[in-house]
Order: sequence, then C-alpha cells, then structure tokens
Amino acid sequence: MNSSTEPRNRWAALGDLLQRGALYGVGFGAVCALLGLLLFRNGLASVLAGFNFAGTALCVLAGAMALGASRTAGAEATARGKLGRAAPGIQWPLAPMLVALIAAGVCFGLAWVGGLWR
Repeated sequence: MNSSTEPRNRWAALGDLLQRGALYGVGFGAVCALLGLLLFRNGLASVLAGFNFAGTALCVLAGAMALGASRTAGAEATARGKLGRAAPGIQWPLAPMLVALIAAGVCFGLAWVGGLWR
C-alpha cells in the first residue's frame, strides 16, 4: 500500500493490492520454479511443480493469517472482559490475505499456462 497521506478511492486501493499480489506471485513462483528445476531436473514438469508448490504455500499462508486472527480474538475478549471493557470484533488482516491469495492465483495461473505447453 502507498504510505502517502492523500486520500485514495477504493479502486486505487484495489489496484495496489492487485499489483502487489501479481508481483509477489511472479517473484515467489519464479523462485519456487527455479528451485524445482534445480532440485528435480525434470524439465517443464519440475517448473510446473514449483509453481504449484508456490501457490499452495501462499494459500496456506493466507489461511494461517485468518486462523491467527480468529484464535486471538477469544483471548483478547477475555482479557478485556477482566478489565471491564467491551471486546472489539475480530480484526481480519484482509489486505495481506488478499495479496497472498492473488499471488497464489498468479502462481496457479502460471502453472496452468505452462501445462498447456505439454
């Protein structure tokens, strides 16, 4: 996200999330594809396995963010209840989760496009 103080509209924020997700997906997918090629030396199949691994790892990362946000909500509510304050609702880390899911979609898309060349 931009760190500027000027107000932005929703489309600019969505475009920023899409851009970051695409860049992270291409970068992490390329690293995993290179590692798959170097470790397994099976040509295109190793590259595609690397892209699939990258997409799966990014989906697991997004799920871990959601699980962490939901699990800490109960502990925070208990701690605030002891102090006599109302507990806020679950604060979901939506921007990082969306970026991880967009990056996973890019990785899976690259694996799908690469599978068309077989």
